[in-house]
Amino acid sequence: MAVLNFTLANVEPFTNSETAVLFGKNGFATTIGEIKLLCDSFTIVGSRIRFSVDKLDNAFDKNFNKHVLAVNDVSLFPNRIRGEDFLAFPINEKDADNFTENFSAFRAKTTQYTAQILNHDTTVGAGFIEIENTTSLGGSLVDKLPAPPFYVSINQLVEKNLTANNSVYIAGNTRKVVRENSVIGISSAAFNQPIGVVPQDSSFIKVFVDGLEDTTFSHSSGDKHVTIDLNSFQVPGSEFPAEKVRTEVLHYSPPLIEKGDNISVLSGNVYAVANVTYDPADGSYNAALTANTVFRVTLASAPRANITGFTATNISENPVGVISNVTATSGSKGTLSFGYDATTYPGSFNLSNTVGYSLSSSSDFEDLFFGSSGQRIIKDVPTGLTVVRARNVNTGRRRSAYSTKAVFVRDIPIPRVQNLEVGESLFIDANRGVSIRVTIKFDKINFKDVTDYEIAYRLQGSTRTTAADDKNIITNLTNFNVVKIPNNTSSTEDGVEKISFTINNLDRGPRNNPNKILVRVTPLNGDIRGTPVNQSITLFGKRTPPLAPKNFQVGQILDNLVFAWQLARDSSGSLRDLDLEKVEIRRISERVNISDSETLQQKFSAATLLVTVPTPASSATIPCPSFEESTYMIQAIDTSGNKSVIVGVVFTPAKPADLHTFKAYSEDNPDLPFAIDYRGVSLTNDNEAEEAFHGTYPSQNTRTGGLSIDNITHTETSTAVDNANGFASGWASVSDLTDLQATANATYVTQIRDVGSLIKGKVLLNISGEPFSSRRWFAEYATVINSSTEKSNFANVLVDRNVSGVIGTPTANGIGRYLQIENPHGVLDSGESSVIYDSLINNTLTSQSGSDALDLTTTITAAGFTGSVYAVWNPGQFATDVSNANSFALIAGISNANAIVLGQAHFANGNPIKDSAGKLAHETGADHSVTNAMPNLTTVASSYNLVNLNQYNDDLESTFAGVDPTVVNQNVQIRYAASNPFYANSNVNLGTFTTNTSTVDGFVDVAGFDKEFRFFQLRLKIENFQDGIADYNLNTFRYTVDLKDKIFIRTISVGSENTTVDYTSAGFRAVPFVNGQVVNASAGSYTIIMRSITTTSCTVSIYDQTGAVVTGEQIQFEARGI
Repeated sequence: MAVLNFTLANVEPFTNSETAVLFGKNGFATTIGEIKLLCDSFTIVGSRIRFSVDKLDNAFDKNFNKHVLAVNDVSLFPNRIRGEDFLAFPINEKDADNFTENFSAFRAKTTQYTAQILNHDTTVGAGFIEIENTTSLGGSLVDKLPAPPFYVSINQLVEKNLTANNSVYIAGNTRKVVRENSVIGISSAAFNQPIGVVPQDSSFIKVFVDGLEDTTFSHSSGDKHVTIDLNSFQVPGSEFPAEKVRTEVLHYSPPLIEKGDNISVLSGNVYAVANVTYDPADGSYNAALTANTVFRVTLASAPRANITGFTATNISENPVGVISNVTATSGSKGTLSFGYDATTYPGSFNLSNTVGYSLSSSSDFEDLFFGSSGQRIIKDVPTGLTVVRARNVNTGRRRSAYSTKAVFVRDIPIPRVQNLEVGESLFIDANRGVSIRVTIKFDKINFKDVTDYEIAYRLQGSTRTTAADDKNIITNLTNFNVVKIPNNTSSTEDGVEKISFTINNLDRGPRNNPNKILVRVTPLNGDIRGTPVNQSITLFGKRTPPLAPKNFQVGQILDNLVFAWQLARDSSGSLRDLDLEKVEIRRISERVNISDSETLQQKFSAATLLVTVPTPASSATIPCPSFEESTYMIQAIDTSGNKSVIVGVVFTPAKPADLHTFKAYSEDNPDLPFAIDYRGVSLTNDNEAEEAFHGTYPSQNTRTGGLSIDNITHTETSTAVDNANGFASGWASVSDLTDLQATANATYVTQIRDVGSLIKGKVLLNISGEPFSSRRWFAEYATVINSSTEKSNFANVLVDRNVSGVIGTPTANGIGRYLQIENPHGVLDSGESSVIYDSLINNTLTSQSGSDALDLTTTITAAGFTGSVYAVWNPGQFATDVSNANSFALIAGISNANAIVLGQAHFANGNPIKDSAGKLAHETGADHSVTNAMPNLTTVASSYNLVNLNQYNDDLESTFAGVDPTVVNQNVQIRYAASNPFYANSNVNLGTFTTNTSTVDGFVDVAGFDKEFRFFQLRLKIENFQDGIADYNLNTFRYTVDLKDKIFIRTISVGSENTTVDYTSAGFRAVPFVNGQVVNASAGSYTIIMRSITTTSCTVSIYDQTGAVVTGEQIQFEARGI
């Protein structure tokens, strides 16, 4: 058993002990006598073309013991006319290829041309061949030659009786060696891609990156790899430059004919091969010939015919054997062994590890029968290795021997689309107003068999954390919108055919974290997929906020609040903001300075949402949620989520005379009364005793999360608060005991409150709190350099000669050179300084992050900036430091190589410094000697830091605003029960709360409606969308149960002293007011006395002026209460 050991690029198709076939030898065809030599240049010598063929001396004919071009000399054949030798070489038949290589209908522009050899020189290292420079092709022949190097061919004379040594030259194996490699995740300017072979010259190599030809690769002689600048193929918006690299090498290698093989030339002309010069294991091996791609064999017998130029076919059998020792070494790469019977398959297989052989794990063939030559097409061949075995059958049914060919079928290498643009624009939608559309546009691919383009896209929101996420998400088309666009739907722009697709009505997402749209375009040929290209952009949408509502008013009708406002309209009466979607009205239980827009913004987020009103309505009516002084705020919101300035009104609704507080509760300070009853008397909180047992915010005193648990079967015993279903989570106590603080999401659930009997009334709230920043943008920075200043003559000019490399380059020195900037034209191009001045938002020096583009030409592009924001920092200052108030300053520009001009200066607490007129640095007429001054750094020598303000907020409306209040959301809900909601074990029966609601647990948003109930419970939930940046402080949590007046009026006959009046039917919950008047009596003639007044009855007595009891009179009796 003979064994061949192979190293393969892919061993996955093979398993041990399976049958395999080594294809390549059988059916290999070559040309007898052909010698291919490399021509590295050509020149014009007189009227001739001289081809430089420095290895021409290798073509020595051993049969005649002279050079092959000397064999036809007259001296050799004195009785014959001197023969002629010809040179075959390529010429450009056309100006360009027909279509594209590797695609349908391709035809190369070159063809073979033959001309008589007029002169030659076989000097070693200086050989040449000359032919006539004819003009018969519509021009000089030399003008048709392709750029060298290229192969030229001469032929050996091989005739019977003239081959004394049976030495025959044969053509080698010309084939295209293809290697493909995935480069996903690789960024490199010098990526080494294997090409599989050592080419004769770099001009025989073609490199494609994502299907696009790369003509800038480098290759060193003798290397089996090329070096590619992958980064030059980077597409804006994609994380990595490319996905696939493909190399093609037009390789001329030894023929697949070895010692011991049989070749067939003509019928009856079969010859055994005795030796070859290109097998190192053969005794006739000639290293020089092999290195110069000249191949010679020795036949075992002399030719029996004149066979010059005829095709010789190897008819030796391809060996069938068994696979063993399959070993994966790296990924799919590996080694294996192939064992076969050397007796059945004699001959050598020393060339089996060349690119000419193929190993297949299948030896089965499917029979196909063809008639005429026009039908000899095999359709629907799968990709991969396909082996075809054919033979001739004549009319007498005689069959020739089989000839076998192996072909590796690959998908057509459809390239990625070029010049992909994903652009955002705005349009007016009839239903939504101003909306976002994204247009995807790219160059049409012609002549590469593209039928369609698959466009996949999706919105990616706040869960994205890194640029790599775009790649991971977009690889899997799940949850993507996918459309297919035909290749014949193009339009022309500037002479270039373009394919475009538009997506309308996209959601921008939240303003502080807008959505990205991820786009993947893949060209298709039916089911064959080309190389995709990805791109993503951030959706900015309409950035301009809508105009604020005007003339916001709050009024009252009975116990309802009425809101009215005006929306901005033009002279025709149309809305100024066509995309206005709604207004929100909120309330907070405190007086807010409505002239301070920043305070209004912060309070708006902490306020309770009362009502959302769609456009174009301009009024709303709701039940009054509270009768205490409150600030009511309104904000307009458009379809892009942009929000107007907030407008506020302070309003105290008049509590209806017939509405009175029945019960009062305080979570923040249970033993502090805050309400008055219907008599005008301070009302003791119903939960007053809780503070003595549990302190402020009693629901904090929870062990079991509001569950009633005994200590017999559990390690933790529930508290009284737990037993009443009260609990809290996510809160922390602070120094002010009447406040709670939440650094993330938090919940506060009151105990279930029992008002004593079934009533019809309303629960009114007084809850206040607000988000605040746990970090300050001015305290979040990274130090770029530490340096020191020299004394300057100006308080707003910083001088420093000490700084050295790198930022602005080249090498830098002083602070001015270090921060050298480009002219503020708005776009930072490659090769420029990395620093630019941002006059649109930051008003300081900035630089891009990594290789990201820095475009500061519009407010939209500037708002998308994510790079560095530079400032000068005076270390050692802090928020309460007043001795050195000027803590840091932005940078306005460069004064000279060693000096910079400061921009807006700030106090240590982050507040910007204003001049005496109250102006900031960017305002017209500002006194920069004040607003931009840092005298404690500039006018004296001092140390300082150049910093990058990490937390600088680049949002158009929120620069320097600190925390965005909208990152914290407050929601208060209530649930009611008419009957006892507790099970016997004191845990809650949810069924009692859900009878009148559609929610699972019975909680609904608080409204000012009257409700019939006995038990109720409140739940406050805080949602923190950016915990770690914003916290929430709860200041007040109080609520009352209010009931309307009830009146009992009757005419009562007083028959005796202390006549009882029963008014049980009125259902008073508290002792009512009672009074009476004698019917038809003179004024002042009687006195009426009420005694024993309860919620159900009282006694009445009538006395005259002497104090005597009067009986038999009637009185008009009235009881009024709740």
